[in-house]
Amino acid sequence: MSLTLNFQECKNISDYSLITISNALGFLKKLKEINLIYSNCEEITDRGTAPLIRSIISEKSRMLKMDFHNCNRLSEETLLIRKEALILSPGLVHLNLNFGECTTLSDRGIEELKYGLMKLKNINF
Repeated sequence: MSLTLNFQECKNISDYSLITISNALGFLKKLKEINLIYSNCEEITDRGTAPLIRSIISEKSRMLKMDFHNCNRLSEETLLIRKEALILSPGLVHLNLNFGECTTLSDRGIEELKYGLMKLKNINF
């Protein structure tokens, strides 16, 4: 079972939308492939990404793709949530993250994320 959410270039998508989606998707714990595309969504912050990721990640997850290209309101908190997701998904073997042009992220977030990456077979940044 897979899920793709593509909100690329949707300038009016906000944290409220992500929280609403996460509430609706909380029952989908059997997802094996998850593809989230939010590139250039300027209103998204950590406050919206956290509940979304937590609602869909489970031990059944095998592939996770997240595109937050040019989402400049994200911070290290978003990367810490990814680390948590990696730990909660022991079966996850493929990870594709795009944080291109996210000018608010720094080395600290990447440093935290690395601890969850050790078990993966395929990683794309």
